[in-house]
This record gives sequence, C-alpha cells and structure tokens, in this order.
Amino acid sequence: MERLLDPSIPDQDFVVLLNQAIHLLYTSANVAERNAVQSVLTQFQEAPESWVRVDKVLDSPVASQPSKFFALQVLGEMVKYRWRTLSRSTAESVRNYVVNLVIKISSSDESLVNEKMYLSKLNLVL
Repeated sequence: MERLLDPSIPDQDFVVLLNQAIHLLYTSANVAERNAVQSVLTQFQEAPESWVRVDKVLDSPVASQPSKFFALQVLGEMVKYRWRTLSRSTAESVRNYVVNLVIKISSSDESLVNEKMYLSKLNLVL
C-alpha cells in the first residue's frame, strides 16, 4: 500500500491501488492491516501535492464511490488549508473543474438521483 505515496506511479495504477486500500480499510478483519492502510491514507492525505491526483480519481471509470469520496476529502482539505498558496490560474482551474463536474452530474435526472451524495460533497468543496 505504500506505493500510494509514490508520485511517479501512473495514474491508472494509483486509482487501482487506492480502490484496494479503501476496500481493505472497510472490509479487512485484520486490525493491524486496517491500521496500516489508514496510516498510508493519512500520509497521502497530508502530503502537500496529493490533491493533484484528485481529478484522475474522479474521472476514472474504475474508481469506486468510496475512492471518489476520499479524493473529494483530499481536495476539500486542500481548499480549506492551502487554497491561498495556489497560483491564481491553478485555483481557477481547480474551481472550473469542480464546477464542470457538478454541471455534468446535474445534467440528467438519473445521475442526479444516483449521484446525490457525491454531488453534495462536490458542492461542499465549492
């Protein structure tokens, strides 16, 4: 699981590893394993550049809902604590990405119903 902390792994591999880590966190009967996964996820979340992977997770067709929620949590923490350190163009790009994602999800009644909680979390990030 420590590979999650390696910024050089390809985005697709990262999403698969994140799915596995989140799955283990919620399903493993082994307390030591759950604690190890929690530690890695916390380290990832606290890394200053972890937010740059968020869009890869949110846009990935293989990312699980729990992985997407984790990614949104990472993005939310970045907005809350590091927003002012971003360049103006980067901040605008992040904001536009989230706005476009909200619009995309809101564009059909079916996705509005199916993605209600996901949409709520996106709105909180805004």
